[in-house]
Order: sequence, then C-alpha cells, then structure tokens
Amino acid sequence: MSGLCLNFHDGQRHIIDDSHRFKVAVMGRRFGKTNMGIKSIPLALEQFQSSNPQGVDPVTPETIVVALPTLQMAKGLVWEPIVNMAEGALAPWVKKIDRSSHRVDFHGLPSVYVVGANDRDGDGLRGKRIFYFLGDEIQDFKPVVLDAVVIPAMADTEGSY
Repeated sequence: MSGLCLNFHDGQRHIIDDSHRFKVAVMGRRFGKTNMGIKSIPLALEQFQSSNPQGVDPVTPETIVVALPTLQMAKGLVWEPIVNMAEGALAPWVKKIDRSSHRVDFHGLPSVYVVGANDRDGDGLRGKRIFYFLGDEIQDFKPVVLDAVVIPAMADTEGSY
C-alpha cells in the first residue's frame, strides 16, 4: 500500500503518529477528525498486513469498523469517501464493494464495515473480531455499545487498536 498520498496537516499527523493503542481526538469543528479517520484506514490495512503476513483468519476474519451513532449518519459522512478511496487509491487491493451492507472487502486484508453503533444497541457489531475501530461522534454512542460490544470484540483480536 506504499505510495498512497495521505496528506495530514501537522495536528492530524501528531495524532496519527502517536504510539498509544487507543486515541481520542477531542477537537473543535473543522479540525478534520472525520477526514483524518477515513485517511487512517489504509494505514490500518498496512499495519495489519505487516503484522499478519498470512492474511485474515478464514474462520473468524479480522475487521475494520467505522462507526457513527446511526447508519444514516455514517452513510452521510463516511461511506462515499470510503468508496471513493476504495475505487481509487485502494483499487488494486479491493475484492468487492458491497453497497447494500456498506462493506468493502479486500484480498487477504480485513473488510471495512461502515455501521451505526447505536442501531439495535450495537447488534451490527456483535460477532466481529475488530482489528481497527474508528468511532466518529463517539460522544453520542450508547455506553453499552462500547462496554459490551466494541471492547470485547477487540480484546481477543491480537494487535487491535
């Protein structure tokens, strides 16, 4: 995936380069939090590839989850930019773009799911092994979603962040 041009401004680069497993960006409007999150997806795929050269587990595949409070919000804010990136810079690695389930599948890499975290109290996240979790507008997530669904889904996924 080298060669992708991911232009982060200095403030975003500071967050992206931070080595902590979990990061929370509490910034004002127009900082570019959503944009930074979308652009971090290729970095997560690259991280997975370097730490898992055998690819995804065929029985319980690792996933990348991009979540907003509702699927309607997610479709409005992140789905099209993710599709544009998948059809553009990430196209050589894309196996399938499923517009009905808001999922992008890659060859040997985790699929990217775009979900509404609060929809059915996080049921769309249950059962997934989350390698990378990107939560946007997380202040509006129901606490049960993070505590009972997201954190357990990352707990047994080696290298997750």
